[in-house]
Amino acid sequence: MPSRQISETSADILRQYHRIGLTEYRQLVRFVDLQSDHIAQLDDDDQLNIYCSYAEALFAIGEYRAHIAAAKSCIERSFTTNISNWYEYDILELMLFKMAAAYYNTGQLTLAKKHVLSLMRIAPQEKQYRAFYLHILRSETPGYTKQLQRFTVLTALTAALVIALEILAVQPFYPALQTTTSTTGRILLAVSVVSAIGGEVYKYLSSWYHVKRLIEEIVAEKS
Repeated sequence: MPSRQISETSADILRQYHRIGLTEYRQLVRFVDLQSDHIAQLDDDDQLNIYCSYAEALFAIGEYRAHIAAAKSCIERSFTTNISNWYEYDILELMLFKMAAAYYNTGQLTLAKKHVLSLMRIAPQEKQYRAFYLHILRSETPGYTKQLQRFTVLTALTAALVIALEILAVQPFYPALQTTTSTTGRILLAVSVVSAIGGEVYKYLSSWYHVKRLIEEIVAEKS
């Protein structure tokens, strides 16, 4: 009798889950939170199916920290049950990718890079992993970039000051100096623009080269 009751409860839980639908994210999260005890009585594949949906729903509603915990649990369940796929997705790759995105969205770029690097080691041929890693690299601000940004801002402010002095003081009172101040202001402005553009170009190319070299090393290790 107890086993039949458990079976009926499990069937009811599955019916409720399938009625919700995968895109009713908040309703799905509430359902899993409220029914966790009953979900624990389901078969391994049903539990994993529900908890993968739960992790996806948490990510979709922006509950990134909760998503990370749920994604880790899904990976552990996948290993212990030897179930590697959720619908057409590889569970390990899907959860690692979403965890990386969650870390990125919460400003934890080092952890985001770590998880994407794990994905690149699993599937170096996947362009989306390389693109995401490159995107994270470009989102970082290394020391040389900060120094260049300070130089650019300082140069632009100095150029603005020189131009203001030319208009307010040099033109009306010291016209003989107008050519010198005008040229100086233009040069400083040009330097600030070149510095800003050059910094971005250098950052883009250095990041691209870093990822290219990293992929080559991973492929070499696998061969």
